[in-house]
Amino acid sequence: GVRALWAWHLGWAPARLAGGTRWQAALLAEALVDPYPAVRAVAWRSLLQLLPEAPRLPDGVLPGPDEQAWARDAARALAPDRSGDAVLRSSDGSLDHARVRALQADRDPQPITLAE
Repeated sequence: GVRALWAWHLGWAPARLAGGTRWQAALLAEALVDPYPAVRAVAWRSLLQLLPEAPRLPDGVLPGPDEQAWARDAARALAPDRSGDAVLRSSDGSLDHARVRALQADRDPQPITLAE
């Protein structure tokens, strides 16, 4: 639930307006391999907001390896010119995969219920 909300907000127009659009694609590309299909679906929809040239998928079809590779390549092309732990970027501008994996390993996999 929380990762799907996070992915949705990365594609939300007011958030893109406030935070720019060059840093979200790499994180959303990582979310395309999330263990939960809902997170992958929301991440792809957010990527479509950031990258209108993204391949279109039929309704109900989740992004597969080809779309994941496309998203990673597109994210590299958009990489901001900052690096460091705070922005999860290596010195070459690419996503710091080791840091992302460390954060993922530290997450709590327990299901949560979001009450409305």
